Amino acid sequence: MTYQTRVYIDGRLQKPMKIKPHTLPAKKVLPVKTDVKVGKRKPKPYPLFDHLIESGVCKTDSDIARLLESTPNYICRIRNRHEEFGPKLMLMLYDKAGMTIEQIRIFLKANDVDS
Repeated sequence: MTYQTRVYIDGRLQKPMKIKPHTLPAKKVLPVKTDVKVGKRKPKPYPLFDHLIESGVCKTDSDIARLLESTPNYICRIRNRHEEFGPKLMLMLYDKAGMTIEQIRIFLKANDVDS
């Protein structure tokens, strides 16, 4: 007993091929992983921006960017810890949001992971 299959190469139909049943690939059963190891967790984003949104100073990250006179992309990179929260932004928060330097430092250190 043989099967005929259609074969397409570059979108063009080729001659039908005859395949014997014993040459068909068998279905592979994938192993199930039961023990999943949890590695180091990435630190969560800075809670400072969340505090600004919850306190009503700003509504979105775009508002935070306007408040700190930077771009929303830069705020996103800081939030995801691809960029550092620099002294310029700390002074802008001090001037525009009315937070003290100690409050800002508490929020910045609240989620640091020492490893």
